[in-house]
This record gives sequence, structure tokens and C-alpha cells, in this order.
Amino acid sequence: MSSKEICLGIDVGGTKFACVATTTVSLIDSSFFKKPTISSLAFDDHGYKVLTGPLFSVDSFDKVLDEFILKLDDTYNKNYKIVSIGVAICGLSDKEGTITLCEIGILQGWNPVKHLKEKFGQDVRVLTFTDSVAGLEHARREWPDVKDMSIIVAGTGIGTAFLCNGQIVRGHLNAAGNLGIAPMFLPQDYAKYVKNYITEPMSSTLSPPTMMLDQLAGGKALIRIITQEIGVSVEEAIQRLSKYSSPKEVLSNSSDNDAEIDQKLVKVILDWATVFGIAVANILCTFNPKVLVIAGGVLNFPFYVDRVMEIGQEYAGAIVPEIWSETLVVRSYWSNDLVVRGALAAAYDEG
Repeated sequence: MSSKEICLGIDVGGTKFACVATTTVSLIDSSFFKKPTISSLAFDDHGYKVLTGPLFSVDSFDKVLDEFILKLDDTYNKNYKIVSIGVAICGLSDKEGTITLCEIGILQGWNPVKHLKEKFGQDVRVLTFTDSVAGLEHARREWPDVKDMSIIVAGTGIGTAFLCNGQIVRGHLNAAGNLGIAPMFLPQDYAKYVKNYITEPMSSTLSPPTMMLDQLAGGKALIRIITQEIGVSVEEAIQRLSKYSSPKEVLSNSSDNDAEIDQKLVKVILDWATVFGIAVANILCTFNPKVLVIAGGVLNFPFYVDRVMEIGQEYAGAIVPEIWSETLVVRSYWSNDLVVRGALAAAYDEG
């Protein structure tokens, strides 16, 4: 019996490490890109996730990957061959694959291409966020004739990818799409309003009202507020708000301690969604895509997506209504796993 050819995708994010595997057959027949069923949403293509953080090291990387390989051994009775590996990182790398900038600082200077080639002896490709997301074929196969598409992801930070006139926008440093590190200048009254949320200014050379988009709309900052300042877990926050039908119902609830927590939660989630919605409006006005895909784990919070759509429509279509009305704005059905699946697909396509 011939061994199955397997492709791996790895996403080293600021808050989570994800791996996914699939057969080359599923890439060739496009089944890997099809819309998932309810039962397959939890990584039916043999996936694995763990939390990362600032202490996530190369040893941590190896430990988690080895655990995933053991899972593949069981799935395929060790009768498989890895033919390509795509690694997406939360940062930048040079042409040789050495990480030059990474949200997990301990990984800077590490070369995952060399490391994984020594480990598996197979083709490895290190991908930026843009390469991983824009290279994800499910989007382009769903709309094969669309040549102008934008993707914005609210994960640990805010990342974007753009397809313009059929070409992926990478920039001369291959660093295009890092919208999360772009500065936003806030009115003084709003700066005062958010100062309780933001503990670190973007830079000592910039005035306090100037902050990175990541600080105002990214998942890392949002999770810090929910867990440290409000004092509940992410899972509890989602569970608490899921019992309400609208933000208005939350805010009109009685003023006991539980209601106060729920009101704090809905307030910060709507704030984050508002800023993300403004980012969506800016993308629509700047790139005028035919399709805009939104994705990311932050979208799982109740009321978040509705608020993003409301703000996007209000501001993108303020002067030219068609900018909103003639753009298809959709949530990716692989919202949480867009990057890792994209890394797998892009690496295979390059092989």
C-alpha cells in the first residue's frame, strides 16, 4: 500500500500555535477548500492548537509539533510522507527564512526553514501573514473571477492582505499588510476615554493620543482587558453575552454585580468592533475591492460582527454609497483557522 502524501500548515501566532495537515489529494480535488460542515469546524483536517505567549521558544515549538506528528502517526498508521510545510509567523523573515521581527521576541533570529528541513528533510516555506492569507485558495476559488479582494483579520493583532488586479500586494520589503502597527491619531476626548484600556503608548516620540491599531482593535489588547481588568475568562465573557439578544438588552439590565460585568464586557467589545469597523471602511475606500473577507478569533465575541458591519457601512458609504453597497463583505467560514490553512495551501502551491 503506497504512503499518503501529506502537507502541513503551521501558524506561530502571538497567542496560539496551530498546525493542520491534509493530503495532496484534498488540495488537488479542492475538497480542502470547501465550506466546512458543522461537524468539521474543529479541524477535521487533523489539526492541533495550543497557547503560545512571550515564553514560547524553539523547544516549545518542537514539543508541540512532535505531539502533532504523533497524532498523524495514529491517523495514517505511520504510512504517510510529508511533502511540503508552510510556516506562518507573526512577524517578518528574510529571504533565507530567518525571523527578523516577531511578536514572540524569543524567536527572533531563528530560522524555521533550516530547522524543519533538518527535522523532516522536506520543502519548507516561511510565510508572512500576507502570503498565508492572500494565498488561501478557498477565497479565490469561491470567486474565481474576482481580481480585487481584501482580507482583514482580527486575531492577536490586525493583519490584512490584498489582491489587486489579480496580484497579491506584498511591497518591496514583503511587509505590506501590517495594518495593526499603523498609528491612529485620536481626539483628546477619546484618548482620555481609552486611557484606562491602554497602558503602553506606541512610542515615546508620539503624543499619547497616537496609538497603534493593534492597541485599539487587536485581540491581545482586548483579552488583556477582559481577563485582567474585568476579571473573567474569554470563554466566560462569550457565554455571558450569548444569553442576550442585543447590546441594548445588556445595557438596560439591572445594576447588580453580574449585570455590571456584562455591561463592561459589551462596552469594550463594541469599542473594539467600532475601531475595526473604521479600519474596514478605510480599506474599502482605499482599495475598492469587489470582495472583502473578515476573519479572526475576535469575531467570536457576541455583537462584534454586527457592530463592524454597521460602522463599515456608515463610514465607507458616507460619500459614495456604492463603495459599500457594491462590495460583498463576508465573514470567512474558516475565520479562526484562516492563516494556518493558508500557510498549508500556499506552501503546496509553491512546491
